[in-house]
Amino acid sequence: MKKLFIFFVFLFIFGCSSVVFEQVEINNAVIDVETVKSSEEIIKGLSLRESLDENKGMLFIFDKPGRYDFWMKDMRFSLDILFISEDLRIIRIIFADPCLGDFCESYSPEEDFRYVLEVNNGFSVDNGVKEGDLVRFRLQ
Repeated sequence: MKKLFIFFVFLFIFGCSSVVFEQVEINNAVIDVETVKSSEEIIKGLSLRESLDENKGMLFIFDKPGRYDFWMKDMRFSLDILFISEDLRIIRIIFADPCLGDFCESYSPEEDFRYVLEVNNGFSVDNGVKEGDLVRFRLQ
C-alpha cells in the first residue's frame, strides 16, 4: 500500500503538465481551456491532436495586442477560431478546416487582438456566439 501511495505521489509531481486548464465564458457557455503563452506552445497549438472534447478549447495569450497569423497546418479537425481584443470583445470568428497540403491559408483579422480562442467547429453557432460578444476569463 505504501509503495502504491509513493507511486501516485511521484506520478503527480513528475507527470503533471505545466499547462493550466482554466475557463472562458461567452453568453453563458463555459469552455474549459488549455492556456498557452510561450512561442513554442503557440506554434504547436492543437496541431497533430486527434480531437477536442466538447466544451473544451485552447486559449492563446499574447503579451501585447497585435496581428498574429493562425493556420490549420497539420490539423485533423475543423475549428472555430475566435479573435478577442484586449477589452475582451470578439472581433472576428473564422470557421477553419484542416489543411493537408503544403500551402495553408493564414487567418488574422484586420485589427489588433490579444487573445485567440480555438474551439470545436460549430461551437459558435450552437451557442449563439457572435462578433461583438463579451468574453469573461476565469484564469488563475
